[in-house]
Amino acid sequence: MLFRSLDIAQDMQAGGNVNPAYLAAVSVSQEAIRGSIDADASWAPDLIEVAYGEYGYLAWSADPLLIDLDRVSPLRALGRGGTLALIDEIAVRTADPEDIERVLDTSAGVHPSLMDNPDFSTAAIELERRGVHTAELTPSSVQDNASAANAADAETRARIARLPALPSYRLLGLGESIEANGDTYATFVYITGSRADAEWLAQVTSAIFVSELAQAGSIREIQSDGNVAIVVVERSFSLEGRKQWRESLYLLL
Repeated sequence: MLFRSLDIAQDMQAGGNVNPAYLAAVSVSQEAIRGSIDADASWAPDLIEVAYGEYGYLAWSADPLLIDLDRVSPLRALGRGGTLALIDEIAVRTADPEDIERVLDTSAGVHPSLMDNPDFSTAAIELERRGVHTAELTPSSVQDNASAANAADAETRARIARLPALPSYRLLGLGESIEANGDTYATFVYITGSRADAEWLAQVTSAIFVSELAQAGSIREIQSDGNVAIVVVERSFSLEGRKQWRESLYLLL
């Protein structure tokens, strides 16, 4: 085990589900992580140290993408060795060496960073301000009500039919945070095309939780500033609350 979930302060996944890049800010020292790697008898013999840029990275076998179903584990769903880089307090895990080299190149300024994109950086900053520990940023438009209805159950379709048309957005950041007392909050950050769209999205999102999804959670914060709309919801984990939360993803994403 490289580190426990409790050792992760923040994490993110990028690149889709086939060969994702997983980044985690961890509180474990690099020495402790390397000690755990060297102590893994099943994979340590395959370990290769690759000199690359300032940090280099570790690869398990000459072909880290090779699938070996006899070696499947929670860390290696397809039994692939994959790669690992330690960039200061950030641990980066990828299956494909090309992906980890791109991450290293980006950290060195060779490639543009997503933080150079004003929509992405604005969403990331607003999520950071609200202390989220995990987040997903989606550069796509709100789905139209018809397509959402086709994917939903009958009860959700009825809710969708009652909704006004939602304006599109350029980017959505959805983050989750947990406070010391166990309260869990979801933060929606919409980057829209205009001030009017942002104001309307903030109003409609909050209204949906008040009128249609009251069991899913209660509104903690609503605001719009320029083309940015932000809604923070305190989540409920009752049986009905969890069901309505799943519905909210049809209604709002």
